Amino acid sequence: MWQRYIFKDKNFVKCLSGDNVRSRLRNKIKLDFKETEDWWELVSPQEVIDSVTDIDCAKKQIKDISWIWNFKNLEWLNLWCNQLTALPEEMNNLINLNNLDLSRNNFTIFPKEIENLKNLESLNLCNNKLTILPEGIKNLTKLKYLDLSENYLTVLPREIGDLKNLRKINLKDNQLIDLPIEIWNLENLELFALSKNKLTELPKEIWNLKNLKDLWVGDNNLTTLPVEIKNLKNLKYLDLEWNPKLWNLNRYLKYKDITEYCGKVIDTDGDWINDTCLCIQGNWKYLKLWIEK
Repeated sequence: MWQRYIFKDKNFVKCLSGDNVRSRLRNKIKLDFKETEDWWELVSPQEVIDSVTDIDCAKKQIKDISWIWNFKNLEWLNLWCNQLTALPEEMNNLINLNNLDLSRNNFTIFPKEIENLKNLESLNLCNNKLTILPEGIKNLTKLKYLDLSENYLTVLPREIGDLKNLRKINLKDNQLIDLPIEIWNLENLELFALSKNKLTELPKEIWNLKNLKDLWVGDNNLTTLPVEIKNLKNLKYLDLEWNPKLWNLNRYLKYKDITEYCGKVIDTDGDWINDTCLCIQGNWKYLKLWIEK
């Protein structure tokens, strides 16, 4: 249980800083700073700071969070849509942090301070200006969700394969031409989003992703699919949209299975993976040739 406080004026904080504050702060606290410019000045009672586990500072035009070290019991931090370019060294003190949202900021370099947040389970760095990931990302062994979409990544470190607890990874809209072979050893992955990159092929090692349910590889430069993709027995959705050079779909689909086309969902039944949906908009002209054979 936690209590949620929306800070809109200083009068509210004054009531928290009275003599009775300890008895009023028995539960965890979520600070939700809304509609105030001098929000940091509102948080002064140490009793409040020590009880805070969640902070929501989205869309506050924040450029500096050097104050963050005060909240040593923080578990959830939302800094979405601010103006951050770096993190303070004091971030290392947040040993309990398990959810961090830094999306829509101005990071050009992956903050090294994140590498020490070893209890982190969810990390969102979507829509920044990152071009490379450090080897130190391997330290985030508890990570289950990683969103690096809408950046400028061209390569990934092989150490990303050490994140064995990953369930979902979003790498959409980057500049990836190839992926390290180690990434295909993430056996717990359930969602793998790679749309809008520059991939030309998927390796045969894809069969290692036995728990994969959603695979998004639309809008790439794929020319073929590995036969081993048929071994993904848990796959429920496969996005192949806008890969106009993809030529070997007929290795997996029978003509009778093609029920809809031109941007609609194609259902396959019994040919390779039961109840799997294929989305193939942009590839239709090639399928048309096969049907006419």
